[in-house]
Amino acid sequence: MAALSAGIRRWILDGNIWFLIFLALVLIKPATGPNINRYLGILAWLVVFGVFLAKLAVAGHRPGFWLGRYKIPLIFIAGLFAAYGVSALVHLASYPNLSTFVFRALSPLAVMSLFPMLWIILETRQAATRVAVLGSLFVIEALGAVQPFYPEWVNELRRHTVAADALYQVTSLYRWHTILGTLSALIALYGMVRLFHARSGPAARTGYGLLALVSLTGGALSRSRNFLFVLLVGLVAWLFSSRQRILAGLGVLILCLGLFHAVVWLNPKVAGRYATALPYLKKLHTPSAITGADFVPRINNHSLSNRVRIWSKAVEMWRGGPWLGVGPGVFNLKSGLGQRYNTHNAFLQVLVDAGAIGMLCFVGFWLYLCGKTFGRPAFPLVIGVMGALSFDNFLDYSMAWVLATTWLAYDISRLSES
Repeated sequence: MAALSAGIRRWILDGNIWFLIFLALVLIKPATGPNINRYLGILAWLVVFGVFLAKLAVAGHRPGFWLGRYKIPLIFIAGLFAAYGVSALVHLASYPNLSTFVFRALSPLAVMSLFPMLWIILETRQAATRVAVLGSLFVIEALGAVQPFYPEWVNELRRHTVAADALYQVTSLYRWHTILGTLSALIALYGMVRLFHARSGPAARTGYGLLALVSLTGGALSRSRNFLFVLLVGLVAWLFSSRQRILAGLGVLILCLGLFHAVVWLNPKVAGRYATALPYLKKLHTPSAITGADFVPRINNHSLSNRVRIWSKAVEMWRGGPWLGVGPGVFNLKSGLGQRYNTHNAFLQVLVDAGAIGMLCFVGFWLYLCGKTFGRPAFPLVIGVMGALSFDNFLDYSMAWVLATTWLAYDISRLSES
């Protein structure tokens, strides 16, 4: 009986199992409609239950264990949350009612809190269930890859999802191509790093190779320019931090670029989307029409999907409260760009929300991670995540992105002391 009880407790506290439960719940996030209230209820449940699980995980260790192990990052996270809290209280008058305060000021904090809580929960995971997570990530990427070829079938699948209000309004991964694209790039980086790691056996390398391949394909077909940016900065970081594998890294970089161009050449719609930033891609079928100027990236408000305008507005609002910001979520309420817009840059979002004090904690956290992981397997993923957050603020609304990214970072960090 004691053995059975211990076995049940081990499964209940398996971080991988709870990660899959959390991921399944957040994937039913609707974009609009009456089910948004159901989703917000799930958000509250997720955070409260996450705290409960984190407490159970902490209970298995001596007092101060987690503080001793993660002291510096926890100090930065605590400082960031304190800055957000003080800013929200100082600018309380900016929120017209209680519900606006809860959903604009507190919900981003709830999403961000998933990162440290899930990290602690994953300390309880069992090695045997790790394959289930990798399989789930593979399915997510495979669905993303086949989506452009079988839109009717994919839409029918979405239509019968639990929280479906209408077509294209189901999940927080497939609703916007940016989310799927950046996650695809991070999963591809993860798969490639694991593929070339010495501890991976032949069977594991085959699996990681397939995961990377389907992620690269799905990411390219997502038509997300962020996908290409995140993938490139991650691969460059890999080259600079692992000089002993520079030839392998260069080979992977060339292979990725070749696969990307093949996908673009086969799909004109994809080519048109990427061509707003890289004009030559639209002329691949007519090479004689390509000029030298077509290879020069176009970096302007149009190619960056209105981001220059959004970033300029964010800096303008920040100047109204340089030290404590203007309040969490106030940018969405008062920017004049529409309430669905955040700053499309997590670093700028923190600066506007919590001022220079919050920004100092946020940047300090990422600099700590960079220093801790440089030269180790997790470094390309850390740089990739920073690249992704530079062009969108997934910490504001996509729990699926935060959860999946945390699992990838945790798993790859176990390959070393980082």
